[in-house]
Amino acid sequence: VRNLGALEYLKRETKIPLIGDFSLNVTNSHALSYLSGKGLETINVSYDLNQEQLLDLVKHGDPSTIEVTIHQYMPE
Repeated sequence: VRNLGALEYLKRETKIPLIGDFSLNVTNSHALSYLSGKGLETINVSYDLNQEQLLDLVKHGDPSTIEVTIHQYMPE
C-alpha cells in the first residue's frame, strides 16, 4: 500500500494482507501505530532513518509490524 487512499480502498475491496510501502514515510512510533491501527499488517519504514532512529522506532513501536529494506537497487 503506497498511500492512504489505496489503504481505504483495499480494506473495503479485498481480503489480502496489506503491507505498507516505504513511500508512507513512517519515521516514528506514532505513525507506525496509526497505520497499524488502520489495517496494515506490516510497514516498510522510511529509507531516511539512520541506525539510531531505526533502533528508537523499534524500541517505542511494535517491532512485529516493522519491515526494513536493507538493500535497494539504484539505477545509474
